[in-house]
Amino acid sequence: MITACALTASGQTNSGLNDWVTSLLTDSSGNFYAGTYSNGDGIFLSKDAGSSWQRTKMAYGVTSMILTKSGTVITFAYGQSFGRYLFRMTGAGSELDSVILDFTPTAMMASPSGVVYATTFGQGIYKSTDEGVHWEQLGGDTAPVLFASGLVITNGEIILVPTRDGVYRSSDNGASWTRGHFGFHDSLTVRQIIPSQDGKLYAGAFESMGINANELYVSSDTGKNWILISTFKFGLDVMAADSTGDVFAGNSDGVYRIAANGDTSHLGLGGIAVNTWGVRSLLILGRDTILAGAWGGVYKTTNGGTTWQLLHDGMVSDTSNGNFTSPLPFGYFISSGVIDTHGTLIVGTDSGGVYRSVDGGKTWLQSDLTIPSITSVVLDSLGGVWAASLNNGVFKSTDGGASWATTENMGIVQSGEQCYTLAAYVVRLPRYGTDSTHMIRSDLMLEGNGWGVYQCIINSITPIWSPTGYISVSVQAMASLSTEVFASTIGSDVYVMHGAFSGWNYQGRVEEKVAAMAVTGSGQLFAVGPGGVYRSTDEGVNWTAKNFGLLDSNLVSAAVDAAGNVFVGSSQTGDIYKSSDGGNSWTRYATLAYPVRFLLVGQNGGSIYAAAAGRLFHNDIKLTGVIRATGPSLEDYSLSQNFPNPFNPLTTIRFGIPTRSRVHLTIYNLLGQRVAELVNEEIGAGYGERTWNANVSSGLYFYRLEAVAVSDPNKRFVDVKKMMLLK
Repeated sequence: MITACALTASGQTNSGLNDWVTSLLTDSSGNFYAGTYSNGDGIFLSKDAGSSWQRTKMAYGVTSMILTKSGTVITFAYGQSFGRYLFRMTGAGSELDSVILDFTPTAMMASPSGVVYATTFGQGIYKSTDEGVHWEQLGGDTAPVLFASGLVITNGEIILVPTRDGVYRSSDNGASWTRGHFGFHDSLTVRQIIPSQDGKLYAGAFESMGINANELYVSSDTGKNWILISTFKFGLDVMAADSTGDVFAGNSDGVYRIAANGDTSHLGLGGIAVNTWGVRSLLILGRDTILAGAWGGVYKTTNGGTTWQLLHDGMVSDTSNGNFTSPLPFGYFISSGVIDTHGTLIVGTDSGGVYRSVDGGKTWLQSDLTIPSITSVVLDSLGGVWAASLNNGVFKSTDGGASWATTENMGIVQSGEQCYTLAAYVVRLPRYGTDSTHMIRSDLMLEGNGWGVYQCIINSITPIWSPTGYISVSVQAMASLSTEVFASTIGSDVYVMHGAFSGWNYQGRVEEKVAAMAVTGSGQLFAVGPGGVYRSTDEGVNWTAKNFGLLDSNLVSAAVDAAGNVFVGSSQTGDIYKSSDGGNSWTRYATLAYPVRFLLVGQNGGSIYAAAAGRLFHNDIKLTGVIRATGPSLEDYSLSQNFPNPFNPLTTIRFGIPTRSRVHLTIYNLLGQRVAELVNEEIGAGYGERTWNANVSSGLYFYRLEAVAVSDPNKRFVDVKKMMLLK
């Protein structure tokens, strides 16, 4: 029997937080955690029972969280742009680290003894005894793999797994499994299992494959046999039990309370059961005090569901600075993008195809390319736009991304390989044999896939893809100059192609996985990934880690502006770092509340865009570092007086280089002892500046610039100036 309670709601309606609260938990210190999903808002923390919230360092959208025996909050995220990661949050949300997984999890559970278990998409069940750092598979091929959606461990360490094929049970740590009995419906879809304080287990079934089974079952023998106790209009998405043994269930119709005898009461919610997703998470604080996560925030009742209050203070995104575009519809994530010569934003998404905006991101229009998993969007040298889909080949647009035509009629589709990256390439070849006085321009598009690299001629009527030469393994990232193209494989080997149709030469190897590559106009090559930043100054032969100043080395994106400044983005903390000295040092340029998916420098080089949380954030770039002269060439070397002077503790030193030179900029004290080295590298022609953060005592210091021309070692410049530090 189902009875209804009043469906009234106090507080605000579902405005403010445009996201689902998908998971709720509380730790032994009384901290509350709310996980959000669709727009990538991540996990929020409340220290006052949900009245107000603050962001934690976990900024990925999450569907579930668990709390380990030691108090660590564990969750996971996966997607084409950032791989499969386990995230571990400690210190009340102030500390976050991640572990790369070899499997794709669907749910996790921590046992009373401290063991963490994970179900997967068709890969069995795994367990970890060190809070997710290392994993081992349970039971091999005998473990249930049919769309496992959760996991429960009883006090006796019996493991139960709900699946599309009923409930599976193991009493020997996963070595063997048996299926529970539901009468005539043993193979029904079970979404969730929960234990109650009296030792019973409850299972929420879901309508599936024509079986009308939106039902709640109970088991008193640790999951061997199940008895039907209640039926619902909609399937049960989430369940929780209180200390008295009552069960609470949430679905798109609100919240229900089910007593031990099966009597069921409908508790609402009037304010949130207005969309098909309804209630996504429940946290029972007492018989009459419940938190419910749904669209728009966390709802709370203190009178058993008679009235509910929306608690989302602090969850609403800070939009005061206005440096962002509107989010894409349906919570789609941006995975790649470009800005064309007309200022149109053209972006690829993980699941919604290609979108475009002609008003700076205020409104978005979906193009006719709606296939999922767009991995790369680039502009060619003739104004066309190209998009690679992971599983559907490469497409081209000639109208600013509005409509698209396939280019997959030959080559790539036959190879059967997934498409990871694109790069445009322009070279000039002799028209008549080796006569370099008669040149013809060749405009090419290169595509990296699981075989290697394919190429096609951009302006051909029917683009035909052909191999560029043998690279034995998958190419994940590419970067191009006017004369070379660089490619990195899944094993982080680096290849270079000098000129069109010349084939690939193996160069060297980066010691870490490469997620993205970027190259400066002076030829410095950068590779970023989970190990931070690596730099090569010899076309990829030798690589050196360049992580000084980086507080987070988990990077997925890189970009270079017109001045040669390098920007890298974090897939974990949302930090963006900038280097004006070729990667020798990094400073935090900006911090977003969301993980960075990729970075994009605007057409005029004056703005940088970061894709995060289904939108683009942007900022104007202050051009510092080595700047190529846009007017007359410099005639001589120069060293300017530092500014400000006197200073405390920051000062900037500006210099001019007329030709590519080996440059040293060094700081000395009154005793002639070197206290800092700001530059020690080759630098191209132009103006440059460096900032010194003086962590020394007050006094008089000298800075010395020495430069030797690369083309003429006899052309040497030395100058010394003094400056005053006053603390």
